[in-house]
Amino acid sequence: MVFLRLKGVFTSSPVLANSVTSLACYALSDLIAQRADDTDIKGSHGNDIDKRRLLSVALCGPILSGICLTKLYRNLDRFLGSGHTFRVASRKILFMQIVYMPFSVPAFIFLSSTFNALFDGEGFTIACTEASAVTNQRWKEAYWTSWFVWPISDAFNFTVMQRRMPAARPTWDAIVMVGWNAYLSWRGIGGHSVTEFSCPARMDDV
Repeated sequence: MVFLRLKGVFTSSPVLANSVTSLACYALSDLIAQRADDTDIKGSHGNDIDKRRLLSVALCGPILSGICLTKLYRNLDRFLGSGHTFRVASRKILFMQIVYMPFSVPAFIFLSSTFNALFDGEGFTIACTEASAVTNQRWKEAYWTSWFVWPISDAFNFTVMQRRMPAARPTWDAIVMVGWNAYLSWRGIGGHSVTEFSCPARMDDV
């Protein structure tokens, strides 16, 4: 009964449903990442959780998973097939790794870094400049690492999830993102670099 209700919600409002779950999963991912950080990151009120960073990462969920992936998966079903066989899934896996991941990895780093800088009171131009510097330095390592994680996740997503609840495939990605972003943060690629990386332009002003 619960499964049927959830399936109905995702089928009737896929963008909204995936956006809500992605917001929660991305927030959880950074919460875990901050707890696991070796560095002592303090929030604006002296707490051990940086709420601005948490919000910066969480907002990427509805944008990248809730909207982008929901629309993308519909088009993949249309052009590459909507079946749940591994033959169909393999085409989608290759597309995701070769076409989508080179976009989504830098997009996540850029957006989270930009949001964090804006929440810290930086101007839009400076925020984007800092985010670009973070992205250029970090995204390649994150992309190559993604080959060890996301093809396995996508194989499940485009077979089991494709058959059981296709509208919720972006939510599955968001669930995997909990562990993925925690890893990126630990490596200093994702959320970790949101608060700790300073671009040369800012350093010159110090």
